Amino acid sequence: LMTNFLSWLLGTWSNKHQAQSAPTLYKSVSVRWEQNDEFINSIHWGRRTPHEPYLKTYKKLVEVSDKEVILEHWGGTYSGLARNEDCDMVLKYDGQAWLGKFDTSMDETGEVITGHAELGVYGTKLFMRDRFLDSKGRIVWGADEIYKYLRVQ
Repeated sequence: LMTNFLSWLLGTWSNKHQAQSAPTLYKSVSVRWEQNDEFINSIHWGRRTPHEPYLKTYKKLVEVSDKEVILEHWGGTYSGLARNEDCDMVLKYDGQAWLGKFDTSMDETGEVITGHAELGVYGTKLFMRDRFLDSKGRIVWGADEIYKYLRVQ
């Protein structure tokens, strides 16, 4: 199964079509999911800066069953290599897609930040949403919208 899940996720994805259809709402971005030894990395970059990723995350894959995996969060660009169970994501296979999400909150020097993330892999499509809000409900990272990527390789 791990091979199955990874065969769905690994590769390079772009939301170019979505960004062109609604340029004021969506930045044109790409993400590459790749396996590097014990980690699975997501590397995110904008259309104009392909060699300057704005985000890289470190995940470890845990197999729960043939229809359930956990992407453990092991940090990234902003936290360094640091385990954070609050950002682990359970993904379940429903027969057509791998779907997962998490909700979390963290205290950043006295201010509570709440986070929500979703990931859906539908064969040639990848849907991702990340949104972190400050205590006043303002977005400090990510967006309300789901970014819809198509596999490019």
